[in-house]
Amino acid sequence: MTKNQDFAKVAQVDLGNGCTIEGLWNPVTDEFGSAFPQISKVFFETYTDASKNSLVRSNINRTIKRLLGKDFSLVRWKSELNSNEVTVLKTKDIEDLIWELVVLDITKKNENLIPAQKIARKIGKGIFGMGLIERYRDGFGLESNKEFRDNFLKEQLDAANAKISEMEKELEGAMRHDISQQAIQEEYERQLRNQGINPWEIPGDEPF
Repeated sequence: MTKNQDFAKVAQVDLGNGCTIEGLWNPVTDEFGSAFPQISKVFFETYTDASKNSLVRSNINRTIKRLLGKDFSLVRWKSELNSNEVTVLKTKDIEDLIWELVVLDITKKNENLIPAQKIARKIGKGIFGMGLIERYRDGFGLESNKEFRDNFLKEQLDAANAKISEMEKELEGAMRHDISQQAIQEEYERQLRNQGINPWEIPGDEPF
């Protein structure tokens, strides 16, 4: 394990689709990365309530290592916010983690990773989209500055929120329909009972 005693700079990094992470930059080696707890917070957020438990935290770390395989290397950096060294994944390894989560074959055995895969797909799609459009802009000699990237991410987030809102409305409509159908059924059965008829003993198909 590589040790680096230099203090890393800290900044919030926008990954897109509403996901942010505390980024680290080592100015000596000019490398970027994020601490393991930050990675867990973004991709394994369903576990964060229990992440203070050392066993749960250890399981998350093992999962990350398993997804990355044997070819990644850990580094330990101090930062402006913490003089104690923290275990860091460099950006190349974070890239690999996103990719592995995106293409992961979810089975009964690892279905607990479904939330992490959904988050990775959202982030991965946004990063891919930005990279693709920047390649096109490069082809036409157009500059892709910070303002452009921020606007691109905002447009993506607005579109995602609009889609979520639309899905919520559809779900609400479907629930109202189900409740209405249930009320009709209950009223029909009540009327039958008032006539001394058991609705469950009526021969033939039920009306609803």
